[in-house]
This record gives sequence, C-alpha cells and structure tokens, in this order.
Amino acid sequence: MDELLIQKSIFGQMEITIGVGNVEESIDHLKDSFASAMLAVEERLIKGTGILIEGVETINARQFSSRILSEINKEMEEALDVLNKERVISLLQCLKDEISAEPNICGCDAFKLCLDVCHMYLDLLRFNQLDIGDREEFADRFEFYAKRCVSIDEIMQYLETLISKSLDKIFEDRKQKDARPIRMAKQYIMEHYNNPITLEEVSSLVGFSASYFSTLFKKESGINFQEYLSKVRMNQAKELLKQTNMNIAEICEQVGYSDLKHFVKSFKKATGIKPNEYRKLYS
Repeated sequence: MDELLIQKSIFGQMEITIGVGNVEESIDHLKDSFASAMLAVEERLIKGTGILIEGVETINARQFSSRILSEINKEMEEALDVLNKERVISLLQCLKDEISAEPNICGCDAFKLCLDVCHMYLDLLRFNQLDIGDREEFADRFEFYAKRCVSIDEIMQYLETLISKSLDKIFEDRKQKDARPIRMAKQYIMEHYNNPITLEEVSSLVGFSASYFSTLFKKESGINFQEYLSKVRMNQAKELLKQTNMNIAEICEQVGYSDLKHFVKSFKKATGIKPNEYRKLYS
C-alpha cells in the first residue's frame, strides 16, 4: 500500500484502497474470501481511501434503510407530482447527511441504499408518466460511476447531477408539449380571425377544456385569449386602413367584428385614435 501511494502520481486522478479478504481453510471457500475483500473495498465509502481495509463485518442496517426509503419515497412522490425540482434535490441532500450521520452502516449497505434511491426515482417517474428516455441506461450509468466513487458524498453528488439533468429535460419536454397546442391555436386564429371565434371553439380544437386552455394560453403568451384575438384583428385592420380604400364598415366586417361601434371603440383602445384618424396618419 505504501509503495502504491508513493507512485500515486503516476496514475493521475485516482484514489487507492486495498481490501483484504478473510483467510479461508479450503480452496472451495476462495470465493468467500473474495467477497469479503470486496466488502472491505466498499468500506472506503465510509472510512476513506489511501488505506488498507480488512476484517469488515456487515451490520444489519435494514431497519435504517427501510425507514429512509419509506420517508423519501413518500416525499419524492409528492415532489415529482408537481415537478418540484428543488424539493427532490433537497431530499437527496438530506439522505446524504443521514447516511453520514448513521454510525451503524457499512459501505456495502450505504452503496446499496444509494442504488435503491436511484431505482426509486426511476419508478416514480414511470408512475407519474414522466419520460426521460431509457431508464435502464440511466440506472446502468449511475451504477457504473458509483462503483468508482470514493465516498458517499461523491456518489450522491453524481446522483443529484443525473436527476437534475433529467428533470430539466422533463421541464423542457413539458414546455414544448404545452407550447404546441398554443401554436396550433394561434395559427387557427390567424387563418380565421375574420370569422366569429370563441374560446370554447379553439380549446376544443386543440383538445383541452376551456378553463385549462385559457390558463395555458395566458401562461405561454403573456396575454389572454381574447386579448390575443383582438390584437390580431387590430393588426389586420391597421393594414387594411393603410393599404386599401375600403370604408370603415367594410374593414370592421373583414376583421371579424359584427358591430361597427364596438370595432371603433376597440380600435381606439388599442391605438389611441379612431380608425379614420389612423388612415389619415399612415395611409
């Protein structure tokens, strides 16, 4: 071990731990010695690296692990239900602190607990119908890296990074999914603004209830449905006033208004001047 530590600089960014297996009387039990050596190596997660570890006795931390998993499962399910990324990350940080503070846990059980939390997260994503792509690949990537970490802190930091990136992908996909029906609605308005259009008609077209669509439209556009429709109609009216000789009543009808008085009032509210005044200024 001393010789390896002296030559450590040759290996670059690498930590070294030696795990020594138990002595066995029979060659048939050599696999048991190897298994105890692997337990010793995993104990680096608790005791640190740069040392020789042997004679590790596994402590039954099942009760501790079960309690932690039960608590995290409930709270993480609630956080994912509302896509509260900050809460999910906070739960992982609390888990890291609890493992570090638990005196009766060995490196093997701590490592398994981290893997269990990773699989729990993926199961909850599936339960909530949240897609991050290949879940099996996610789990394999985490386990591959975790086996090469030198501490529980490093494992949990990597898990936080993976989960954070996956939630960012979910947020972006959700944003795109929400934006798609709004783009469809706006396209429909642009093509039919000269006809009577209702919120119920357009929400039905994109497959949402009127109340949900109204909320989503304002969230994505910054203005409500009626304001957007009025804005489109007013912009079209301005172009007709500038580029044609159509009278005000014809323009009113052309942009989807059936009441001339209402059209003039809406135009003045949008521009600050009446339609005939706008024509004089810009035609």
